[in-house]
Amino acid sequence: MVLTAIPDAIATSTRLQSNMQTSLFGLGQLNFGALAAPPQHLDDHSSVVFEPGWLQGSDQVFDQLRDQMAWQAMERPMYGRVVAVPRLICTVDPGSLDVTHPLAIITRGLESALHRRFSSVGLNFYRTGDDSVSWHRDSIRGTRRPQTVALVSIGSARTLAMRPHSSYCSKTAETTRITSATGRRWRLGHGDLLVMRGRCQHDWEHCVPKERAAGPRISLAFRCQGVNEDPRSTATGVTTLLESHKL
Repeated sequence: MVLTAIPDAIATSTRLQSNMQTSLFGLGQLNFGALAAPPQHLDDHSSVVFEPGWLQGSDQVFDQLRDQMAWQAMERPMYGRVVAVPRLICTVDPGSLDVTHPLAIITRGLESALHRRFSSVGLNFYRTGDDSVSWHRDSIRGTRRPQTVALVSIGSARTLAMRPHSSYCSKTAETTRITSATGRRWRLGHGDLLVMRGRCQHDWEHCVPKERAAGPRISLAFRCQGVNEDPRSTATGVTTLLESHKL
């Protein structure tokens, strides 16, 4: 299966960099703020914690990850045809990283703040506002639902929306218009942290919609394999990725 050729990550990202606004704390040393925000309960078993500006020094992290990660362009079968995944993807085992790597530093900061050990980190590079991710629930290795997912947003702000799973049949990434189905949404920008806990990946699904005039953004998804997960849960909520090409 052949993908349309995509320019290498450095050249592509350099052209995109001019669209990214610099955050207030983005030029400082990599540092972490306090995790003091109260949980926002979605239901009796699921909650979200949103901590704006948790990661300080995020712009330097953006530049390094954009230029150095092994980004992949992928394809997916959807609606009877194969389509390109509208973002670039990279998955990393944080234990394989040098201790000075920014992802390793952020992992240690999250583990200390949340008292969790993260077994994987998934990176998504939204190059423009045309890049998005449709409604889905996170999984580890395509089968197990993580008990805790911590999202760290680097770069330009984008909306993340959530809705109850199984109530809706459409998996298409919605517009940014607020509807009764997707009133749960957060604006994630420079260094913002959003933590999904409990049964969020069983009972809720989330998406990042397309958005006009949005600048480049990298989302870091840290996933924790918890002991309370349901081993019978096998569906991922997202159609299988077929083929990838390193950039």
